[in-house]
Amino acid sequence: MPCIGEFKLVRVLNIHLSGHHNGDQELAVDLTRISGLFHLIYLKIVCDVCIRLPNRMRGLQCLETLDVMDTPSGTYVPWDIIYLTRLLHLSLPPHTNLLDWSFGDDLSLCRPNHLQDLCISTPPSSDYDHLKRRMYALDYLMYGHDSLKTVKLMAHGSSVSYGDTSKARVRWVLDKLTHHVQRIEVSPHIPVIFCKMHLWDIQHGNLCILKIAVDGLSVNDVDILSGLPALTAMSLYVQKSPNIKIIFCMGAGFTALKYLKLRFMSGIAWLKFEADAMPNLWKLRLVFDAIPQMDQRLDLYSEGDQWTQYRHGNALINIEHMARLREVSAKFEGAAADLKYVSRIGIVSNHPSNAIINVQLVDSGSHGDKRISSTSPESTSCPLHVPVLSGAGAGGEVSWSNIIGAIGRDLFIYCLHRLSRWDYGAIASLNHDFNSVVRNGDIYRLRRKNGVAEHWLYLPCRNLHEWEAYDPSTGRWIHVPKIPPAESSYWDSLAVGTELLVFGDFGRVAWRYSILTNSWTWLADEMNTPRYCFGSASVGEKAYVAGGADSSHSHLSSAEMYDSETHSWTLLPSMNTARFGCSGAFMDGKFYVIGGITSSLEVLTCGEEYDLNWRSWRVIDNIAQGLNNTVLGAPPLIAVVKNELYGADYSENNELKQYDKLDNKWITLGKLPVESKRKGCDMGFRACGDRLIVIGPPNNSTSKELVELHSWTPDKQQPVWNLVATRQFTNKGPFLYCTVMCC
Repeated sequence: MPCIGEFKLVRVLNIHLSGHHNGDQELAVDLTRISGLFHLIYLKIVCDVCIRLPNRMRGLQCLETLDVMDTPSGTYVPWDIIYLTRLLHLSLPPHTNLLDWSFGDDLSLCRPNHLQDLCISTPPSSDYDHLKRRMYALDYLMYGHDSLKTVKLMAHGSSVSYGDTSKARVRWVLDKLTHHVQRIEVSPHIPVIFCKMHLWDIQHGNLCILKIAVDGLSVNDVDILSGLPALTAMSLYVQKSPNIKIIFCMGAGFTALKYLKLRFMSGIAWLKFEADAMPNLWKLRLVFDAIPQMDQRLDLYSEGDQWTQYRHGNALINIEHMARLREVSAKFEGAAADLKYVSRIGIVSNHPSNAIINVQLVDSGSHGDKRISSTSPESTSCPLHVPVLSGAGAGGEVSWSNIIGAIGRDLFIYCLHRLSRWDYGAIASLNHDFNSVVRNGDIYRLRRKNGVAEHWLYLPCRNLHEWEAYDPSTGRWIHVPKIPPAESSYWDSLAVGTELLVFGDFGRVAWRYSILTNSWTWLADEMNTPRYCFGSASVGEKAYVAGGADSSHSHLSSAEMYDSETHSWTLLPSMNTARFGCSGAFMDGKFYVIGGITSSLEVLTCGEEYDLNWRSWRVIDNIAQGLNNTVLGAPPLIAVVKNELYGADYSENNELKQYDKLDNKWITLGKLPVESKRKGCDMGFRACGDRLIVIGPPNNSTSKELVELHSWTPDKQQPVWNLVATRQFTNKGPFLYCTVMCC
């Protein structure tokens, strides 16, 4: 092979060498002729043998990347590379002596003025004084550097391990102006600890990625870190667990953060993530290398009442609703007995609307790591009831996957389909197979087939982008992830199957929320005729829409059917009359469209009935007579319970009415418990299973940001309404949108 110096025009050189010279410099591979490759732009050397670089490399004025980090100890990089004016990316091997690049006693370093990325491999040396001088020199290399964006200190070989306190650690204070740095990574395997963060909010305004080890974590440290406006990924390795509660507050910074990892080397931290504290966080990882023994009292619970709460199962780690969170995990290492104790008390509380939390309890005893549990329910403060397999070969590892194989998938689904929807999150978190069974929708299809259903009410209380679900059987509220930002106002909604559909921009924008994935997706298959202010009703996996107006505000008579299983729209025969602002209901196996106004602003008192079998419409005169149906008011407020049609008359009479099918008229049953202040636009009226739900401002109340939810189960008696919930309502939309999902 020709000598490397003969490749005079080479621009990219990537050398990989392997061999075994036992570190003998006399047998080192000679690469000194590289200094003559004047056109070289990229040089990377990876080897496990000794190499000899040139004593001078100043002539490589085209060189932009020099990477010799993966070379053995003893590789000498000449100091004159600081004069390479085009050098942008520099990765140095262990034992690089930064002090050789200084001139004079004051360490006033010459430096490559255009360097952007600096990566240094740190040797496994425990020489405290030597390491301290290296960090001191690195400080000066970074000082006033206008172009430096990335600084990495990587561990080389068997350096200090996590939590190893047997070796002295250097405390690094970044007290130089490094406001251009965007990325700082210091491996936790090297003995360097960061401290004194109080200068960072000024110096590191452009910092995007931070991975460091810190001695502790205080409230002040969290405040400083939260003020880094560009921070998107952060990993902190905390040597000493804080002895106070650390709260990540809503609206307190971390606005750009998407990834957060906190690893505590000793003890368990007391953490709380308030709702939307990190509005853009996607991934959260918590790791605890050691936990207190089960009979040991934690210092942070010095007060007797706090310890009592802890012993009764109140979670140490509380994660409230975080809308964009897609992955969350917590890992605990310790003795098996202590881990079972942790699993029993429910140490982590995760909001049910968050992504399912993955909890790992790892036995780090004398026989190596052994997983005790791999999952956690997604509901709040639920203890982990962990069955541990016994017998030879079990190894203490949890496995539920053989359950499905033992009883069969169909029988397994049948066993689950009568459980509450609240239980499915915990079941899905047990293992991958269970998650697949719950998330692919088979359980809900079987529930639909066997007539098993729960009815949850969905409505946006804060604004049109933030929906919530209400379970009237338990009184629980569930946060739904925010609709992705869109320049649109939303006008209509409907629930069908396991989906919530929201339409905006006069029907031209549509989003679909699925309870199977707990996420929103763009509804790519839009209606054949996009519309708004239409009548709709759902039954099973199908939804029917009719009427409304198109984007040019022309009133429509057309109708369509949506299939949530295939995500497709099918045209239906058109109605006899075009109508806008109408309402829909499903009764007697037929789709009814009631009320509305014509293009000439005539109020319609008639309705139409669509026969699914005959695929035809029949006009029903005066079916809306007796209900509020005005040009400026809300569409007729109607709901069907046990195949009977009910209406909410929001006029001055404020009455609940029932439709008499035989005489085609409305019968007054009693008064409504709420009172509209905007011609019905601030009221909702829905059927939730066997009960009616009416939503609106309280009677005789002046509050504009409060709504009440009242429930009544029709029993052929005068209605007696029960107040089931009160909710702050700051939504400034044109209507009070609400819909019911039955699945």
